[in-house]
Amino acid sequence: MSPADVPTPRPRDPSRERASIGLNSLARVLLVLGLFVMVNYLSARHYVRADMTRKSLYSLSAKTKRVLGGLHSDVQVDVFLSQGDSIYGDVKELFSRYRAQSPRIKVRFIDPDLDRARFELMKSRYGIREGRLPDGRTITDTAIVVSSGERHWFVTQDDMVEVDFSGAEMGGGPELKGFKAEGALTSAIVNVTTADKPKICFTKGHGELSIDDFGERGLSHLAEALKRDNYETQAIETYGRPSVPSGCSAVIVAGPTRPFAEEEAASLRSFVEGGGKLALLLDPIIDGSRFVPTGLEGIAEHFGVKIDQDIVVETDAKRLTTVGGLETFAAMDWATGHALAEPFREAPLLVSIARSVRKAEGGTALVTEIVKTSDSSWGETDLARMQAGDEPAKGADDVEPPASLAAAVEVGESERKGRLVVVGDADFLARALFENPTLVNQDFGLGIVSWLSQRENLISIAPKDVENVHMNLSEDQLFWIRTYSVYCMPLAALFVGVVVWLRRRQ
Repeated sequence: MSPADVPTPRPRDPSRERASIGLNSLARVLLVLGLFVMVNYLSARHYVRADMTRKSLYSLSAKTKRVLGGLHSDVQVDVFLSQGDSIYGDVKELFSRYRAQSPRIKVRFIDPDLDRARFELMKSRYGIREGRLPDGRTITDTAIVVSSGERHWFVTQDDMVEVDFSGAEMGGGPELKGFKAEGALTSAIVNVTTADKPKICFTKGHGELSIDDFGERGLSHLAEALKRDNYETQAIETYGRPSVPSGCSAVIVAGPTRPFAEEEAASLRSFVEGGGKLALLLDPIIDGSRFVPTGLEGIAEHFGVKIDQDIVVETDAKRLTTVGGLETFAAMDWATGHALAEPFREAPLLVSIARSVRKAEGGTALVTEIVKTSDSSWGETDLARMQAGDEPAKGADDVEPPASLAAAVEVGESERKGRLVVVGDADFLARALFENPTLVNQDFGLGIVSWLSQRENLISIAPKDVENVHMNLSEDQLFWIRTYSVYCMPLAALFVGVVVWLRRRQ
């Protein structure tokens, strides 16, 4: 082949080379973007959530997963917590787990301070009360409202956390001890998605506290609170009726001032024996210097509870109030292991002119004494001595301390067990005590209804232990931390940047 036949190379076209390199780079970028989108899409559809907390604080229990997996209707959750609230982040993270488990859960966070207009709308809709903390933040009596259709359920902060106040004695503040929000929230979901709406019946005709009375001896505030928790309330007559009216999930006798007839007591006893639920809230009935029976003592004794004819007096100064005598005091010794007492522990229940209620000997039913007084109290049986104003002193016939003020009974062996609660006081439900946030009177009253209607058994999830980790740093340690973070680290980054810039120039 002659040199003339050798093809001459085509001259390089810089513009075509740049275009080719540009297209190649664009294809690579698009490929990487496509892979990025695909990975994100797949990770959004198929992902694994991990709880890295030491106590598995945000891991949902098997019970909660079963409840969420069985939902057939949407559940709306409205959270009324300020972003500065100590549990705001924990609640938000927990609800992200709920939403990931079921698309039926819809959550709205409404900050009472930042989203004022929407909060006012929800406040009027659900009857939420609010107040102000010293730092200016809004605090509400209801932290969360769970609703489905026409039904709703209220969850308070106390329902979600256990707080340890023991540090206050040493000058410290309260510490978060347990996080029980999952149990409270899952119970609320079950309550608004179940079909039943329990009817709570209150007896009348014997001078009882009335749910229709807005006065001093009224229980209209209790009826309002029950309606907020999806109960129905009804006042019923028992005189002249052979049995309790049908449809009553539970019957409450609250503070009668006149005795019940034998026929009425017999119908209430048969009601419990047949699986019914009954609460006897019985103040002492006093006529001159003697106690008058209520006619219901026989029911309680039949099921293993003795109602004493006495008035409990307390001499422990720490439990007395600034108003009232020795008959007005705070009871704080709660039973352990019982659903009706467990939420309160050492919280104060204020009672006034109460009688003792204790487990009788030889009973066959399961009886638990719920709350007791201190060892400095007793049940005074001598009314004449009290009325004479003599120096308080325990007599030989008085009830021994500590005096039990309430008892809970389970009757029968079948699935439909009867339940009975006997409390030696009804005035603990008075409006002033019921609405006092420093007392557990309201929670105990509503807890009685929940236990009777067996709503406490819908979901029982143990609270998560919260590990409070403290780091105590000296002034020197704080100085070096500040020096490294504010000066050394930025200067080191600046030095590396200058070195890289100089090397690139060379």
